[in-house]
Amino acid sequence: MDENGFGSNVALANGLNCLASFQSRRKQHDVSRELNRHGLEIIKEENSPEAMWQRMKIEHGLVDARSRGVLHADMVGKFEDLLRRRVELGDNNHIGRTELEIARLCLELGDFGKALHFVERALASATSVRYANLIVDTELLEVKIRRAMGDYRGSRNYFLKADESGRDLGPVREPEIEEAGEDLEKYKASVFCAVQFPNGKYLTSISEDGTANPVLVELANTKNVEGGIREGLEKLLNSLRDMSGLKGEEGVSISVRNTRLKFQYKENVGTEEAPHRNIGYGVFLPETSQITELCRVLDKNSILGYGITDSWSESPVKE
Repeated sequence: MDENGFGSNVALANGLNCLASFQSRRKQHDVSRELNRHGLEIIKEENSPEAMWQRMKIEHGLVDARSRGVLHADMVGKFEDLLRRRVELGDNNHIGRTELEIARLCLELGDFGKALHFVERALASATSVRYANLIVDTELLEVKIRRAMGDYRGSRNYFLKADESGRDLGPVREPEIEEAGEDLEKYKASVFCAVQFPNGKYLTSISEDGTANPVLVELANTKNVEGGIREGLEKLLNSLRDMSGLKGEEGVSISVRNTRLKFQYKENVGTEEAPHRNIGYGVFLPETSQITELCRVLDKNSILGYGITDSWSESPVKE
């Protein structure tokens, strides 16, 4: 027995799993897989609680390494089964890590609503056990998920949270946070949209202090600003619709034919080395059943930090 009460085989399997995790972070997934397979072979006949705990860690690593290659939908189910077993065993320190992997896979598979659900569960799990590295991981993943959903303002907010959380970890997480920041800096324009529904009410992004803000759409280039606005808003509105539980095969469609845009202002706020523009637009949504239903739902409850306001103190949309 070692000093922690683990049998020698479990201790050896744990050591191999730690090496496998290190290799995985270095993107050496084939090496990671072989180390975990060796560790699993060592403890396959053991049935102690410690061995069960270690097998789940190794299985997690094996599915994770496999998912870094060719992605299959069944991998989500494997992680969900692992999550169920971890909950039953009371493995609270690793529940959040499994929830995070489910969120990552769902993002890659395009199931953004489920990805958001599990990343927020993972953040709650990590916070409850004060797992600092996992908190940073979840916040960085939420940056990507919200951006994929068209929630550019929420994405920025979660990057700020990840940056703050990572400071306490020193240089360990600096490269990943810097990389995420560099990805955000690729966007050359911030477009602030006063999005008006057919009934005259506005879609707003609600700050934590309750302030109603115009909807933010970020663009990687400014060659087709209005096309980028329509594309970004369509993505956001369909995400809100999906999360609202509204049924129907047809989603929201925003096109040059049905959605009028009105230019408001443009200002250069960047530098010659890092050019950036702030642009203002009024957006007049089409009168369709999908838009009307979404407005009705948002008028009752906010979704993803978005809600409805009857008017602005100074309306940014002028006919």
